[in-house]
Amino acid sequence: MSIVFDISCQKELAPLCLAIMKAVNKGRFVTCEVKSRASKSMEQLGYYHGVILPRVRRFFREDGNEYSLAQLNTFFNDLFFYREEEIAGRLIKLPRSKSGASKDEMAEFLEKVLRWCGEQGIDIPEPDKTYFLK
Repeated sequence: MSIVFDISCQKELAPLCLAIMKAVNKGRFVTCEVKSRASKSMEQLGYYHGVILPRVRRFFREDGNEYSLAQLNTFFNDLFFYREEEIAGRLIKLPRSKSGASKDEMAEFLEKVLRWCGEQGIDIPEPDKTYFLK
């Protein structure tokens, strides 16, 4: 029997080790495959937190709505950064942390946020480079 885990952040490492130890103690064969994933870049995070979120905040503020940057971050995470899992026959959205996001996952997230901003008429300047694109 083979057990496959996808570790997206360090917090998931301890439960993984426990699950592997339980499987081995029960006499199961465990295969571990380690893959390197390029982590999101500081440029991506800087563009998101330093350009996108403040512009969205300013847009809402002009309409008389006051949101913190943290609230807007949660809003976008709920919209675009989650995993779906079937629980009791229903598809449920479970929030994810960007702490373990890969560069490609972050690029996809940024593309969705930028598309949403464009649909709302929020002007977001292009970054100097295309570092946030796939």
